[in-house]
Amino acid sequence: MSEHKRTTLNTIFKHGSKEDIKKAIMEETAINKNAGLLTVVVDSLVHLREKNKFDLNVDSYNDHLSLEKVIALTHHNTLPLEDVFKVKNYLDHIPSFDKAKSFFDQRDVVRDHHERVRESVKLVLS
Repeated sequence: MSEHKRTTLNTIFKHGSKEDIKKAIMEETAINKNAGLLTVVVDSLVHLREKNKFDLNVDSYNDHLSLEKVIALTHHNTLPLEDVFKVKNYLDHIPSFDKAKSFFDQRDVVRDHHERVRESVKLVLS
């Protein structure tokens, strides 16, 4: 990703709506549908940004795509219940995901599935 593209995306992440950010990510990653992971992460992070508690940018977006950070969003006490529900719904649709277990105790199939989804919506910074 060029420095100009990164600056453009960071501006959208800093000031854009949820829809603007999702559209920019979808264009950059060449996905043609709104992936569940993309929606739950962007919706949650935009809420945190709007509460002046979070610097939303390309790096923080990519960082929050990890399974560990997604699970942590379900315990974030400043997120609206609607956003927490979306995150939990995403996790519940991962094959073999066990909400009673921590990130480290999840089966390999869970981590592998999530990693494939994460790679499809991750912004490449090379």
